[in-house]
Amino acid sequence: MRCCVRVPAFFPVTVRIDDEEVRFGIKRMTFEEYAWFDAAFKTHSDAGITEDAARAFVADTFDRFVVVQSELVAEESDGSERRITNGKDFLCVYGRYGLVVQELLGKVYLENVLDEEKKRALRSPAGSSASSAAPVGAGPRPETTAAPAGDGDSARTEAATPTMPDASSGSTERSLLDAAPSVN
Repeated sequence: MRCCVRVPAFFPVTVRIDDEEVRFGIKRMTFEEYAWFDAAFKTHSDAGITEDAARAFVADTFDRFVVVQSELVAEESDGSERRITNGKDFLCVYGRYGLVVQELLGKVYLENVLDEEKKRALRSPAGSSASSAAPVGAGPRPETTAAPAGDGDSARTEAATPTMPDASSGSTERSLLDAAPSVN
């Protein structure tokens, strides 16, 4: 008996854009592609990289690993329409949607790193939302067992709270994902 396991070339993912669910395919990376992506992701996640280098990494990643599977059409300034079918075209039109670009870049990474069980846990409502648990109702208040303390022997709030020196250096770190939106 011959057994065949079909491994799809793309992981199906959806992203919400302008109140519409848009389907994408995230390419299942080969060993060599993943080695490049992982090294580039780690290098470009460094806060010291330039915005141009971050943009180039995002553009290359979308070009190589993202396919638009929904019918997505962009209206050009001259009134003509352009079908968006690949990650490069998507970035040209939707690059200003920073959170969408970040979400897709994260999906490229996660789809190629996590096993199916971990992906299911992230996709489940309990795994993806801290507020998915049912709220706990307030119960009866217990009776007071001690008399209130007076404030005669207490320290004032100002005296009891130490003043902490400002620990910030004045610099702001930029991450790869901060630079992702401006790809044009």
